[in-house]
Amino acid sequence: MPASVKADKTYDEQVDLLASRGMGIGVRDAAINQLQYINYHRLSWYWYSFRQQGSSGREDSYYAVLPSPTS
Repeated sequence: MPASVKADKTYDEQVDLLASRGMGIGVRDAAINQLQYINYHRLSWYWYSFRQQGSSGREDSYYAVLPSPTS
């Protein structure tokens, strides 16, 4: 018997998931537009190097990105 398939998430839910894992979202509408245009899984390649893998190997969170200093 095949493993159960995860239910699809809306774009709002995808943005919420990324934010809950510590990713800086910036302008929410712009983030949703990018997810609609490119898609979550294709974008995941770009944030892969910023990820901290959890002890279970499935619960990802992201390293904090420090704000750039102002002059």
